[in-house]
Amino acid sequence: MAKTVFIKDTAITGKDRTRDFYGVFLGVLREKGVDESVQPVRVADIGEYGQGIVVRVVPDNFLYTQLNDGDIPAIVESIKTGKPYEAKLAKQGARQMRAFLPQCFPGMGCQKLTGRKRSESPQASCHHQPWWPPTPGPGSSRRP
Repeated sequence: MAKTVFIKDTAITGKDRTRDFYGVFLGVLREKGVDESVQPVRVADIGEYGQGIVVRVVPDNFLYTQLNDGDIPAIVESIKTGKPYEAKLAKQGARQMRAFLPQCFPGMGCQKLTGRKRSESPQASCHHQPWWPPTPGPGSSRRP
């Protein structure tokens, strides 16, 4: 089964080493003879930040952080065997979470309700004025 390896340097300071790490990784894949079944991909965003070089192996869903060039042979071996490289495997509980900042938009379930039911209309459930279409300003020839 073909596997994809996403590679990204997420370090906050210093030069982006994604390209260099990718080149070494590709060389080790060729050396081990698995370059036909593993596709390394440099990505713009991997969903982890400030973790050094990060590698995600798909479909195994292994996530490795704080990598250096010396870890590449062990990662390639883990790809071949399907078993994770425990030394650099990201902890399951250490996953970063998204912060949810509630906004009040008509139809999206505003927290501050008027006396009407939500099912009446999107604007009926919200205390704010409809945000679209925009109300024309003074002297404007556009009509809603």
